[in-house]
Amino acid sequence: MFINTDSYRMLGLRFQALRNDSIHGNYSRQILIQNKLKALQSYFIETANLFEEHESGNTSLFTNGQLRTSHYENINIPAILTKQDKKSYFGFGAQYNIKEATLGYHNDLIDASLRMNIGDAKANVDAEFSLWKDKKWNPRFEAELDADVALASANLQAKVGGSKLNATVDARGAVGALYADATCVLSMEEQTIKAGVGACALRGEASIAFNIFGVKVTLTGQGSLGSAEANFEYSHRNREWIIGSKLGFIAGLGFKIRVNY
Repeated sequence: MFINTDSYRMLGLRFQALRNDSIHGNYSRQILIQNKLKALQSYFIETANLFEEHESGNTSLFTNGQLRTSHYENINIPAILTKQDKKSYFGFGAQYNIKEATLGYHNDLIDASLRMNIGDAKANVDAEFSLWKDKKWNPRFEAELDADVALASANLQAKVGGSKLNATVDARGAVGALYADATCVLSMEEQTIKAGVGACALRGEASIAFNIFGVKVTLTGQGSLGSAEANFEYSHRNREWIIGSKLGFIAGLGFKIRVNY
């Protein structure tokens, strides 16, 4: 059986085009939308690669990985020149895997995909800035950075049910992981810097969400074994200073509940 992989690739390119569109509105929501579009883009392109490998006679589960990059930007030049309060945004992401595999299962009630990587490395930068407030010079810059490297990683995503009543699962894990993240906020009213680095033998996160007639409950758990991590925080705002650090060793465990209605 031959699959029309060109259709899969075209869908992947369409999602990529949507990600490259200008960002408007709420920044955090737009970043979430960008990440979802990125996942859809990767799914369709990787599925096309997998089908082509099988149809060419190569039945190996894992295929050669590739470097993937993405970016978006909305530098609001008119707002800058006319001293408006509107923000500008930009971001960049990159991911590389030595070997990768994608499996999927879909029917009327279940939609599931499993992605596995060997030699997984990725990095993302998201930033926003503005120069004016109430027509006065008041620059503000915010940025978030995260980077991860792992010997092997896996990501499982599944949805069971319909539009009114359903449950979704998102689980990911890594073996031999190194990771770092940082947050920076610089303005005349606030200076905040947060940074963290870590390494662990095993690292994982799993969340399950229940959607019942518009009410969504999400349970998330995080854990690590054989880990060592360090965090630093400095903040100055509203005539208040905060400085602190945290060290972790051997194991870590976290849990949270979120309700949207």
